[in-house]
Amino acid sequence: LVFAAEDEMNDPRALAELMAKHKVDCINATPSRLLQYMEYEPFKEGLKKCKLIMSGGEAYPMSLRDAIRKCSPDIRIINTYGPTEITVSCNAADLTHADYVTVGRPLLNYHEIIVDKFGDPAPYGVIGELYIGGRGVARGYNNLDEMTRERFIEYHGERIYKSGDYAKYS
Repeated sequence: LVFAAEDEMNDPRALAELMAKHKVDCINATPSRLLQYMEYEPFKEGLKKCKLIMSGGEAYPMSLRDAIRKCSPDIRIINTYGPTEITVSCNAADLTHADYVTVGRPLLNYHEIIVDKFGDPAPYGVIGELYIGGRGVARGYNNLDEMTRERFIEYHGERIYKSGDYAKYS
């Protein structure tokens, strides 16, 4: 496991050198950073040796997936989703050969419920608020009791997190 120092993370040349030095075969970064670095040839050369690229934390543009596949057609491309309150990622989707971007299904030890404005489960294809439950859900916010009560609620006998994000089953 190799962690890039801040100066290496912010310099695609230095990051490419670090990847080559340690024979990196997997990388994880935000989509916007990856898209920016895809303009730099040594970084793209480093990606050719990677087997897996994971990315999350913001919207994933299909143009990034296409640029990665053009650079390295055999690399596996994973999009992740998850708010901080869920210890970073609770969903993942393999975009390698996907026709559209999705956040995929819940990871192990997580489950999700999409609810309508009344708090009832939303039907398939209907947009609603995403509730997240499971072992990775935080206990609440430090010294923010009111906010904790608002966002970490009891739902059908289970403590869940009201994400504030909207989703639909598809």
